[in-house]
Amino acid sequence: MLSAKDMSRKYHLPFTLIENLGLKYYSHFITLTKESALQIKQHNPSADVQIIGNGTDVPVAPNEADDKQGKHLSFIGRVEIDQKGLDLLLTAYTEILKEVDLPLVIAGAGSSCETARLKKLIHAHGLTDKVKLLGRISGAQKEEFYRKTFIGLVPSRYETSPLVVLEMMSYGIPVIGFDIPGLAWASRSAVVQVPSFDTQLFAQAVIDLVRDKVQYKAISVNARIAAEGRSWGIVSEKYKQYIETVLASPSSHYVQDFFPRAHLGE
Repeated sequence: MLSAKDMSRKYHLPFTLIENLGLKYYSHFITLTKESALQIKQHNPSADVQIIGNGTDVPVAPNEADDKQGKHLSFIGRVEIDQKGLDLLLTAYTEILKEVDLPLVIAGAGSSCETARLKKLIHAHGLTDKVKLLGRISGAQKEEFYRKTFIGLVPSRYETSPLVVLEMMSYGIPVIGFDIPGLAWASRSAVVQVPSFDTQLFAQAVIDLVRDKVQYKAISVNARIAAEGRSWGIVSEKYKQYIETVLASPSSHYVQDFFPRAHLGE
């Protein structure tokens, strides 16, 4: 994950210069996305770059498709208004409520400043009775959150490769987001992607999916299948194979002193 751009945006310091310099000193990289791989090659053309996407635990059974009784629309992630697009989400949600009566539950923590800002936005939109803030969740609470999610919403302006999308897919939850580079890895048959950052189209995509049971079911099934192909068992095997290949290359003999092959499960 290349995070200098986001860090520079947050802290107004030249993290990008440091990152670009550091990229020149390594020969082998594992990255999550094609976009990151291209960035690495731009600064280190001779680098060997392997793309291995995120992995996830896959629940034994997916959610019950089509059954929205007792369920909600969901956002899960860090509470940071600008990057995560929470302002866009609330704007879209006001339009969604005109056609669909589903509560919105937001899970995740952030700074006290960002959390206060989010609460003010919720109040300004008149959504205090419709939006619930859970804060940080984990374990059984997170499991329940996903089980009660009817549609997952990812309104981010920028992401690298959000793990929460893959987690929701593993439950067979249809996800709707903007067509940002950070979601390019996801098939559009499994994740609905609308033009950035059109809140009207985002809202309409949610409304359409709630109303169209056939399409909902199709996306749910596709999401689950895609997530099964990214289980930790499959992803960890890709890591193992690549590391073994690097260790076996003549240029990496010095690495084997620190990482003997026995450590790779042989």
